Formats: sequence, C-alpha cells, structure tokens
Amino acid sequence: MTLQSLPLMLTLAATLLATGCHKPAEPHEEAELDSTLQQLKHLVTTNPPLAYSKLDSIQRLLTDSCGWWRTELFKATSLEWDGQHDRSERAYRQVEDWCRRHPGQYRLQGELWHHRGTNLQTHGEYDEAIACYKKAQQCYDRFPKTDAAIRTSLNLADTYMLNGKPVEAADQYHLSLFLCDSLHNAALRLATYTGLAQVYMELGNYTLSHYYFNLIGRKLDSYPLSDQAYYYSFLGNCYYYQERYEPAKQAFRQSAALNRLTAQPKNELISYCNLAEVYLMQDSLKQAARMLARYDSILPHVRHQLSEQLIFNAMSLKADLYIARGEPDKALPVLRMNADSILHDMPRTLMFHYRRLALYARRHERWKLATEMQEKSNHYAKTLSSEQNRSMVQELSQRFTRDTTMLRQQLVLADYKARTAYQQNLIILTISLGIIVVLTVVIILLAYRRHAQRRQKQQMEQMANLRMNIVRNRMSPHYMFNVVGALLPKMQRHPELKEEVDLFIDLLRGTLVSSDSMATSLGHELKMVERYVELHHRSHYNRPLVTWEIDPRLQPDTLQVLSMSLQIPVENALKHAFCPPSADDVVHIAALHKGEYIEISVTDNGIGYEPGRIRRTGRDTGSGLRILSRTVHILNQYNRYQASFHITNLPAPLHGTRMMLRLPVSYSFTLPCKGD
Repeated sequence: MTLQSLPLMLTLAATLLATGCHKPAEPHEEAELDSTLQQLKHLVTTNPPLAYSKLDSIQRLLTDSCGWWRTELFKATSLEWDGQHDRSERAYRQVEDWCRRHPGQYRLQGELWHHRGTNLQTHGEYDEAIACYKKAQQCYDRFPKTDAAIRTSLNLADTYMLNGKPVEAADQYHLSLFLCDSLHNAALRLATYTGLAQVYMELGNYTLSHYYFNLIGRKLDSYPLSDQAYYYSFLGNCYYYQERYEPAKQAFRQSAALNRLTAQPKNELISYCNLAEVYLMQDSLKQAARMLARYDSILPHVRHQLSEQLIFNAMSLKADLYIARGEPDKALPVLRMNADSILHDMPRTLMFHYRRLALYARRHERWKLATEMQEKSNHYAKTLSSEQNRSMVQELSQRFTRDTTMLRQQLVLADYKARTAYQQNLIILTISLGIIVVLTVVIILLAYRRHAQRRQKQQMEQMANLRMNIVRNRMSPHYMFNVVGALLPKMQRHPELKEEVDLFIDLLRGTLVSSDSMATSLGHELKMVERYVELHHRSHYNRPLVTWEIDPRLQPDTLQVLSMSLQIPVENALKHAFCPPSADDVVHIAALHKGEYIEISVTDNGIGYEPGRIRRTGRDTGSGLRILSRTVHILNQYNRYQASFHITNLPAPLHGTRMMLRLPVSYSFTLPCKGD
C-alpha cells in the first residue's frame, strides 16, 4: 500500500465507524456541562431537593442525548441522597439501559458505576462498592484518562481501607498518584497523599505516614476547606494511634470546625466522636460528655448515613463514660452487646474498646471484668500487629514490583531512543497495521450487530407468543365466567351445591382478575390457591393433606409475584403427583424470605416428575408449567437480578417433586414496548 492511498483508507474507516454512532455534543457544550455538574456535586449531598431542581432545569435546555442522560444520572444520585431509593434505582436502570442500547458510551457507563459505588460505600456495602468501582475503571480504560479515572481510583482505595484491605488500598493510591502526575492534577494530590498517609498509619509505619502528612501540610491552605477537614481528621487519628493525645485533640478540633463551616454534619459528628474518645483516654470526663452531647444533637439528621460500626462506637464511648462516672448499670446494655460480631473486621477499634473498659473496671475494683476485658484487648492487639506485619510485607513487595517496573520502563525508553533511525518505517508499519485492525473491528462489529438483531427478533417472537398465550388465558376465564352466569339460576335449584358453586365462582373471578396482569400480590395468589384446594378437597375426601409455611416477614398484600406462579404448581401436584392416591399423600406449600430473594415452593411426596409419564385427562392443556417457565425466561432478559423456576425430584430415600420459583425482591414484571 502506498502512502498516497493512506488518507483515503483512514477516511473510509472513520466513515464506517461513524455509521453506528450518534452525533456528539459540541466540545464547548460538553465542557460547560462538565463545569456545571462539578459545581453541583457538593449540593447533591448537602441539599438534594435543591440540586434535583437545578439539574432538572438544566436538563430541559440540553439537546445532546448523552448530556441529557448524564444529567439524569446526577438527578438519580440526588434522589438517592434524599432517601427516595425506589425512584433513584429506576433512574439508574434507565441510564444503564440507554448505555446498553448505545454502545461506546464508556464515559457515561463509568460515571454510572462510580455513582453506584459511592452510594454503596455510603451505606457500608463495601464489597459491592468495590465491584462497582472496578467496573468504572474498566470503562475509563476504554478512552484517554481524565480526572474521573483519578477519582475512581481514590474512591476504590478509600473503600479498600474501609473494608480492612490496606495493601490493595496502597496499590490504588499509588495508581492515582501516577495519574495525578501524568495529568498534572495538583488538586487531587491532597486526597492521594492523605490516603497514603492513612495506609501507612494503619500499617504502623508512622514515619512514612507523617512524611505524606508533611507533603500535604506545605500547601494545605490552597486546598478546599472540605479537603482540609479530611486532612486534620486523618492526622488526628495518626496522633491518637501513637497515643499523642494533645496534638490529636488539636487536629480533631480543627476538623470539627471545618466540617461545621462547610456544612458536613456527618463528618462533624465523627470529629466529636474522636474528641470524646481522646478526652476519655485522658480522663477528662466533663469534656467527653460535652462532645457526646454534640454528637447526640447531630445524630437524628444523619443517622441514615452512618454505618452500624460507627453508631456502636459512639455507644461504646457513652458506656465508657458511664463506667468512669461510677454508673456501671447504665453501661450494661452496651456491655451485653456482642462487640466482636459488630466490629469483627475492625481489630484496632476493638482493642481500644476493651482497653478502655479494662481501665475503668480496674478503677472500680471489678477485677474479674478488668481481667476479661484486658485479655480481649491483648488478643486484638496481637491480631492487629499480625495483620500489620503481614500487610507491610505485601506492601513492600508491591513497592519493589512498582520500582522494578519503572526501572524497566526507563530501560525501554533508552533503548527506544537509540533506535530513532528506524522510526519512520515503524510509524508506517504501525499505521498500516492500525488500519487493518480498524477494518477488522468494523467487520466484527457489523457481524455482532447482525447477530444481535437476529437475537432481538427471536426475543420479540417469544414475547409475541407469550402475549398470545396470555390473551388466550384471559379469554378462557371470561368465557367460563359468562357460561357460569347463564347456568347459575338453574344451579340454585340444588341447594346442596350452593357452597361448591360459590367457591368455584370466587376462584374463577380471582383467576379472571389475575389474568389481566403479569403480576399479582402474594396475598391474592395465596387466597386463590386456598380456594382451589378447598374445592379440590370437596370431591377428593380432603386428600391429599396440604400444609402451609408462610414466612411472617413477608407482606403478602404488597409483595408482587408472577401471576399463577403458585396456582399452576399446586394444580399439577394435586392432579399428577399421587397415582394411585394414599392416606400418606402430602403437599407442602411454602413462601419464604431468603436474603434478597423470595422463594415460593410446592413439594409433594408423590411418584416424582416424569413429563412423558403424565396421563392427560382431556380437561387440561399441559401448558401451564411451560408458560410459567417461558415467562420467567423472558422477564429475566429485562432484569438485572435473575429469577429462576426449577422442577426437581427429591433425592433418595425421599420421593416426590419440588417445584420452586425464586424471585428477587426488586424484580420487575414489566415488558418493554418493541420500540424500547
């Protein structure tokens, strides 16, 4: 290929790549939106309703679709901070769906996972937050690095620290420092240095920790007040771990003052807890009580933002204060709580907790309690020391690896400079290979798009078949209801059939109501099954025995489940499970709450499930279980968390069948329109 044909090939490749993309926003519009969203970030957490209103006004003026959805993402976060979790989750899913329908929106996808990670971190769900931040990093790796990549690394590192993983945190802090140097971002160096100082503080390397604190202190006045508050909070912790209580108090006081000035009540509350802890260690009970009183005045406003560990730590401090004042009875509720399970991953906090309790127990000559508390404190001190030593070795290994990598990079650069004579040929070869790769990618994308279109067509056909089945199921109850209405006057001539007829009409009416929607309440489904079982038992001498197990934590009147999801399995069990019937036949119906899932199961002790062996009576269609399974399969394609429907035979020596439907608590039963 000649150099003269190169521009033509590049133009062709660019044209092909642009066929599947929408028109991007103008650079100046995107920059203005970035600036506006950055300015509103603080307002989102401090005054969510006002932030939502301003974002909504901005959104109405936007013409670029990506910018519109970015603003929608910030509105969703405002709703999350305002406590409107359901509306927030719906908005997040809409943003995610839009990104899925518009491949290549890696920046918006990265921001979405970043926002989700921040929300999870705030609620103390650290493992889930880490997973979200990693997904955000994968998205940011798809295009040139920006400040967003630095913030994601910082937040991921902070979450690792909160999750008790300082070695992983150190790796992410060093990555963010590398990105700060590469992007010449001096503003985020403060958070990076603070994080590294915190890491080495947790590892017990106070010399290196103060080295990073001193780097920050040289330019501390140039940073925002909120960042200065974080700096003083971590510095106070470092002094406290060294048992240098006077400088720790000064740092915590400055942190509290700055948090009050910047309207950060949660961080101000944490500063008061830290001050109370220092005063207790110095036996300054009056000052400790004053700090805890300030904590109590702020707590009602930020309780939903606090973790269980932080709330327990404050309760522990109050218990210590009661014991120090000679009021041990008031401390009993806290002493009886299992601190080891609440603070299971916080050995340092447990060490200080039991050390204070041992100190006050000795002062009041409660020697047995003092010995017990001191032994627990020593145990967690050894655990902390062991973790610090192990983490320090791992961190040193990582530092050695990073230094070795940098040395290799320098050698590669030196070798590259020595071969400048081959640069021109290398560039030409690289461009040629790049064009080939681009064309290959274009072909792969086109093939993937056609595959996706075929798959979407198949899904639409399945949805059409399912909707047709639903229509048929609706028509049948309507028709039967009309027939029963016509025959009802004749049936009234036989009073002995009145109860059975009334029960049948109630069951038919309930089925007709259920057929109008994809989902119904668990309570309605249970009532329909109860009526069906009663009607069945009237003609089968109350056999088989039907037992019920309904989890008391469930709210049947509000909990939504798939229509007929319980009735169809019960019908199949009563019709086909017992052949021949016996006095020991049992059908067990259960609805249980299992974490994030609802389990609905029907278990029998019959002959087992073999579809080919079922004898048709001519009064059933044989399609109930198939429609139920297909419905779950199609709905799963529009839900993040998957439902499942399984039919299994019980293992020997048991016999019988279990039909189980597992539904996520947040499962959506809405099918999108074809144009969505």
